[in-house]
Formats: sequence, C-alpha cells, structure tokens
Amino acid sequence: MRQAYSSFTQSYQSADVRMVTALTNPACGQIRHFHILLLDGASLRDLGSVIDPLKTANQLSGRSLYTWSLVSATGQPVKSAEGVQMPVDHPMSPTRKSDCIVVCSGDTGFQAAEAEILSWLRRHDSKGGLIAAASTGAYTLLRAGILRDHEFTVHYAAHAAVEEQYPDHPPSDRMYQKSGRILTSAGGAGILEMMLLLILEDKGSDAANKVSRACLHVYDPEATQSLQNTYRPKPRNAVLARIIDRMLGSIEDPESISNLIKAEPISLRQVERLFNEHFQTSPGKYYKSLRLERARSLLNSTNMTVLEIAVATGFSGTTSFRKAYRDKYSGPLPR
Repeated sequence: MRQAYSSFTQSYQSADVRMVTALTNPACGQIRHFHILLLDGASLRDLGSVIDPLKTANQLSGRSLYTWSLVSATGQPVKSAEGVQMPVDHPMSPTRKSDCIVVCSGDTGFQAAEAEILSWLRRHDSKGGLIAAASTGAYTLLRAGILRDHEFTVHYAAHAAVEEQYPDHPPSDRMYQKSGRILTSAGGAGILEMMLLLILEDKGSDAANKVSRACLHVYDPEATQSLQNTYRPKPRNAVLARIIDRMLGSIEDPESISNLIKAEPISLRQVERLFNEHFQTSPGKYYKSLRLERARSLLNSTNMTVLEIAVATGFSGTTSFRKAYRDKYSGPLPR
C-alpha cells in the first residue's frame, strides 16, 4: 500500500509538460459542466468514480476544465446504498447543449425516477447534449426512451428487469459502452473507464492516460469483461461452460438435462461427475439455482407479481416457486 501511494504522489506531483499542454490547450474546448443526477440507492463508490477523474483533470491542469453539481428531482437529499443521506446542490435545472447529465442509481431504487426526471432527460437529449449512466442508470434512460437507437450496458443487478421489460433491447456485456452521445457503464471500474473516455474525447489521449495513471487505473478503451463472468465465473471446461450457457438461455422454459447435453460428446453420468467436481451439486440442482437467482433478482428489481416471476423462471405455479425459494434462501419471499 505504501509503495502504491508513493507512486501515485510522484506521478501526481511530477512536472509533466506534455500533460499540462494536453489539459490546457485552448483547442480542447470550453469548460464542460456535469449534472450528476442521484436516485435513491446510488452508491457513494460509484459517485466517487464519476467525480474523481474530473477533479484529477482539474488538478493536473491547474485550472477548471470541468465543473459539476449534484442534483435530485426536488433538491432534497438522497439516501445512498450505504445508508448515508447525500445532500445535493440544487434540484434539476435547465441544461446547455455542452453539459453532460450523468444518471447514478444503485441495485435498488433504479425504477423510481419520476416523470419529471424522464422529461428533463428527454429535453437535454433533444438539445443534442451528452448523457451518461452509471451502474443501473441505463434503466432510467430506457424508461425515458433515450436508448431506443443505442447500444448500452447496465449493472447485472438490473439485467433481469431489462430483459423482462425490454426484451427487444438487451444490454451488451461490456463494462462500458459508447453509442453516439450516450455513454453507459456497468459500475465499478466501468464507470471510471467511461469518464476517462469522456476526457479522452474532450482533451486527447495523453490527458486521459495521465488522469488514468493519477487515479491508479490502467486505461483500457476495449474493455470487454463479461458481466456474467463478473459474478459467476465460467468453468474452464468447455463442455461444462456450454451446458451452463444453455441453462442460462432457457430459464423461462427449462429443458431436461438430457436435452441440454444432446449436442455434447458426453454421457449424462459424465455430466453429473463434472458438476459434482466443479460445483459439488447435481446438474439439476445447479439449473434450479440459476432459475431462483433470476427470480430473486426480479423480486428485488421489478414490480412483477409473484405469479409472473414464477412463470418467467420456469415454475408451474406460485406454490412450487415459493417452496423452492424458501428451501434455497431459508426464508419466505420478500413480498
């Protein structure tokens, strides 16, 4: 830790002429203002990943290249994912075309954006302004109709809600995604990558790389880490990986294990040994666990009824669904 801190301070305090030139070049344009919209459940970590690169760019240049303000629909504080009340600077206000709106939301509350928020986003979009989304923020852009012609990514906590509510517009598996004037990120390092991309396009590659170094981050404009791999590592065994992919692709209409392995040069007994070796469970129980994880995500992130969720995850009715959920999570459904 001490070595990393020392490297950071030496990088930050060094008189790098190329960095100063890149960040103070008048051709790089005017000051850009960021309206950071906080929804209930937004993460303090994600907010820091939005602001820190902007602050660092200002510090390295010795002047204000970027300004920002925290906003909410009413100007009232917003409760973060960590339970902290986050004060804001003011309620939503008129924007300029040169401004950028960043929507920040977390694992919960990302469906709570009121109609006035959606209208505010649409007005900025109609001006041709930049819009970005952190973590689950892309869900709000979907609701506003802003992503209809754009590729996007979103935190995996919102994947189930997106796939159920917008089945014809699936998210990409990238950590961050740029499509025209719209930038989206899946959270964590993806938010930092997204902000560095904004700096790259505003101030050039040298500036983005130096800000990245000061933030102790390796800038990677081609990051393609699979969101599935982020929270459920894929086994190295290729046959096992393909079987699991088929399971994930048939959550709503479960198939028999025999059908899932039909295309593979392997017997059912071999498959059972593989699952026991890698996951200490049977393929059938693993499959049901995937369905229940999807169901839990839908319960926490959508307003779907229990019956709708049961059907969407391949259960014949609410009775069998409730029993399976209780057995896995040692408790009743949250609603």
